[in-house]
Amino acid sequence: MASAQRIRPPLLLRLILLAMVLAGTSPHSAAATLLPNSSSQADRLCLQGSLSEMQGDLGVARALYRKVLDEVDAPAVAAESLFRLGLEAGDDDAVEKAARWLMVKEPARPEVQVWLDRLYTGGRLGELDMALQALPDTVSIHLRVQRLLDPPMAGVRVDSLGRVQALESLLRHLLRQNADSWERWGVRSRLLWEQILLFSMRQDRLKEADGWLATCPMASQDAAAWLVRARMAALSEDLVALRRAVEVGRGLDSLEAFYPVMAGRLALEDKEPLLALEELRLARRLDPEDPGIISLMALAQEDAGLLDEAESSLRVLLVTTPEDEDVWTQLCSLLQGQGRNTEALSLYDRGRRELGDTATPNFMNNYAYALAQVGEGLNEALAMAEKAVQAEPDNAAYRDTIGWIYLQLNRMADAETQLERARDLMAGALDWEVLLHLGILRKRQGRVEEARALWQKALELLPADSQDSHGSVLRDLLSGLEP
Repeated sequence: MASAQRIRPPLLLRLILLAMVLAGTSPHSAAATLLPNSSSQADRLCLQGSLSEMQGDLGVARALYRKVLDEVDAPAVAAESLFRLGLEAGDDDAVEKAARWLMVKEPARPEVQVWLDRLYTGGRLGELDMALQALPDTVSIHLRVQRLLDPPMAGVRVDSLGRVQALESLLRHLLRQNADSWERWGVRSRLLWEQILLFSMRQDRLKEADGWLATCPMASQDAAAWLVRARMAALSEDLVALRRAVEVGRGLDSLEAFYPVMAGRLALEDKEPLLALEELRLARRLDPEDPGIISLMALAQEDAGLLDEAESSLRVLLVTTPEDEDVWTQLCSLLQGQGRNTEALSLYDRGRRELGDTATPNFMNNYAYALAQVGEGLNEALAMAEKAVQAEPDNAAYRDTIGWIYLQLNRMADAETQLERARDLMAGALDWEVLLHLGILRKRQGRVEEARALWQKALELLPADSQDSHGSVLRDLLSGLEP
């Protein structure tokens, strides 16, 4: 009598044994225990399906394997064969029948995982969630994590805090396991690192999640884990951690373009633009399609005084990625720095037309400030600045821009309200330009000593590379005050 617990041989061995029986050959006694049971309807149907498959009658084979799975003592090989043939023929019903049978009988089978992945990619999330609930916790862990990361389905009430806690608990549990457990559970390490990155970004816990990876034995020599740690450090602006991650990760994967990109960024922080250019050129050879590398190269070229090269790089980006407003802003700023204000304003106007409704408050603010700096189109500048402030009322830079425009329009009360608000929003991180503008307001109000104190403070806050240009302006303003 056939038994569901009996070990089933691979399909090829079953066919060999069948051929031996038909030929009247007596197989080895050990193999004889693997022979199909002639009294089992499931075994007879399975062998008929195998023969049909060998003869190329795949539709007949699928039909026979379907019948096998309706038998109480159906062997797993029938489900495996039906699943495979169903995938090859695009027969979703066959795949479904085989997968659901295996889900009950042998849930750890890879076919079950493939089917669950198909449910996910096919958007059948309700069915997926029900299947996951019915399966052991160690089956399809990557999809369990992903479903906790995904937004809840429409109309489904969920405990958001509970989801976060469950997700954190599951991630921490996985990070404590060893390689054997990961292999048994089918944990995909590269995907897991990415899921941890996504979780930490959404919860604003980048440094904490980096600590999880730092203590995980499975992450210590994993190139993909170090890449995620580098991305975490870059996003959290933790330059110390970024240097470490770039150093280790680069040693594990020298062909990953992200590392020379970050090395170039670090070189810019260290005021070494030529080193940055060297790294970014390497990054571009590794990933010639990434426009962000060219954008960083333009910054390095500008810092190195290679202004023509920087402008050329940015104009290439304007052609290839006209939807990227940062490129428009970066090129406009480069032109303004050279005193080419008319060209910059013309470019801002082109950018606004090109970007249309996608232009962010930041772009509108920068355009408004550029107009205010030359004292042109102040009413247009005010309209753009007002939109930026309405979108982000607690943005100190936007408040400074609108205050500076009000000051030039001689709307002193409005200017005072906005510039004081900008100063208050900056708290302990004061910006010298806000103090410059507030000082000009105080001077016009006749509050000379307040203006002096503000400009002296602005001079202290001025970056070293701006001491010659902007520093001279502040010193002239201070020298022009009454003794």
